[in-house]
Amino acid sequence: MVPWTDQEPAVMVVVPSGTLARYIAFELSLEALQVPYGSHLGRGYGASIAKNLNEVLRGPTKAPYYWFIDDDHQFDPWILLRLMEHKLPVVTALTCINKPPFSPVIYKTEVTTPDGRKRYIPYHWKDLDGK
Repeated sequence: MVPWTDQEPAVMVVVPSGTLARYIAFELSLEALQVPYGSHLGRGYGASIAKNLNEVLRGPTKAPYYWFIDDDHQFDPWILLRLMEHKLPVVTALTCINKPPFSPVIYKTEVTTPDGRKRYIPYHWKDLDGK
């Protein structure tokens, strides 16, 4: 990780991964990530994502900001600094379904199918345009 600036508070970048990340593209993106000076990378170890995140949060390294990212995500080197520009306590980016039609993982409502299963109706890009 490349230190970007000492003008922003440090960030703990949390990767919930049992070993090194599964994807080379992710590791390369992580290596190019621009972060504020003093930021750290925290990796959780084990099968439980919730446990991994809690371990990092309870660990000895403290930071005013935490960025949780999974090892199958892709991002540009400036994404963290762009998210921090909002100056809000919680900021999230859109995550998309990994197969066509690549709609965002944001749901309007839950419905029950005739066989009793739950199904979620997603928002589409046209629903989010301008918001």
